[in-house]
Amino acid sequence: MSAATSFLNTTLSNVRGGVTVDGVANSNAPIGPSRIRDAQTGVPKNKIILDARYDNGPWSVDVTDTRYSSYRYNVGAVPFTPTANGNVDQVFSPENYVNLGIDYQVRKELRAELLVENLFNRYPDQYVLGNRASGINPYSFIAPNGASGRFIEAGLTYTFD
Repeated sequence: MSAATSFLNTTLSNVRGGVTVDGVANSNAPIGPSRIRDAQTGVPKNKIILDARYDNGPWSVDVTDTRYSSYRYNVGAVPFTPTANGNVDQVFSPENYVNLGIDYQVRKELRAELLVENLFNRYPDQYVLGNRASGINPYSFIAPNGASGRFIEAGLTYTFD
């Protein structure tokens, strides 16, 4: 068994409010307020991983549980104030995903493997309607585990001596 965690606290400072191009001042900030907030709140503040592995003869089973804390999608200059196109800051709930790996040693040099990522086919919260790009993207592109649901992989490993 193993456990791991991370704690993040990102703070930005001394961010330029504008740029000068060919001697002409431009008031458009190269990094706007929403991008600054993305760095500070757009990723989970913590991640917890628990892993257990069991071996029995030719079989091995590995189960990994990963939990991400909440995070925020930031869009405008003022937090939680809708932009002209209807986008608004959105807080996403904590997410929990389980991966399962099963291996079988067929022969000394041959191992069969099955991996199921996101075993329970979990998805992050959906975007509120105003945040869906052209109304078609239901899930956030910043979801820490992605938004594609379950993946199943199978393989064989042959070891040459």
